[in-house]
Amino acid sequence: MKFFNPKFNAPSILKVIQSKPDTPGKRHHKYIQKFLLCKQSKLVKSLNYNVRQCMGRSSNTGHITMWNRGGGCKKLYRQLNSNSDKTLGIILFSFYDPNRSSFISVFFDFLTYTFKHILSVNGAISGSLSMASPKFISFKLGFSGLLENHPSRSIFNSLVLNSKKGPQYAVAAGTFCQLLQSKLQLSKIRLPSNQIIEVSSLSYGTLGVVSNTQNNLVVLGKAGRKRMQGFRPHVRGVAMNPVDHPHGGRTKGGRDWVTPWGKPFRFGSTSHSKRKKVYKLL
Repeated sequence: MKFFNPKFNAPSILKVIQSKPDTPGKRHHKYIQKFLLCKQSKLVKSLNYNVRQCMGRSSNTGHITMWNRGGGCKKLYRQLNSNSDKTLGIILFSFYDPNRSSFISVFFDFLTYTFKHILSVNGAISGSLSMASPKFISFKLGFSGLLENHPSRSIFNSLVLNSKKGPQYAVAAGTFCQLLQSKLQLSKIRLPSNQIIEVSSLSYGTLGVVSNTQNNLVVLGKAGRKRMQGFRPHVRGVAMNPVDHPHGGRTKGGRDWVTPWGKPFRFGSTSHSKRKKVYKLL
């Protein structure tokens, strides 16, 4: 089969290409090669479905709840399989997913004889095995298990704290967590933000780094590509009227920086998560 060729469909070797300046929008445009990715497949068509998009507005009242959102191209949501579910399968090919910065892979589960979507791991190619179980049979890329069974100083992604919520940490392209210390009940890990927290040792993690590691080097090149992603222009508060923003009114300020709802944001932390124990790095 074509997609079992190791040189085919390998997201880890994709390169960033500089566009030729044929037009002003291509002069600074940098994109990632996607010719090695699979374009479409009828095997997982049932896993793609439409999700109602409110474009930054409340679905009940219609009021704006998130600024600078609206428009964009139509896209279907790809349902991903949680790495806390017990699976054993083989990766067939990888896709581009418009809903996330990383790539996704399609693998065939030998336990349920079904096709599923999973988050791609950097270095995993077509024909690689993918397994999720509490205990590791072997430590390979894409294998998922409990943190208490991970080797010390291991690098993993898609950290699952609650099996009902799915992955919560290290899901974006090129991100990973590192296991620093594992105890009987708690494990100390380093997040992609360099914060060190303690989580339950019964949490799940997938060995490896999330795919599409060069996503931070992509340059859109023009505002139209950002509009196609569903983002609208950002307007400064001082350019608004007083009814729209506390900074508005054609003045040079007169007060400290605040949010559109009058809360200060210039100094101090905005995090409300006090349950997790955070250790500051030296």
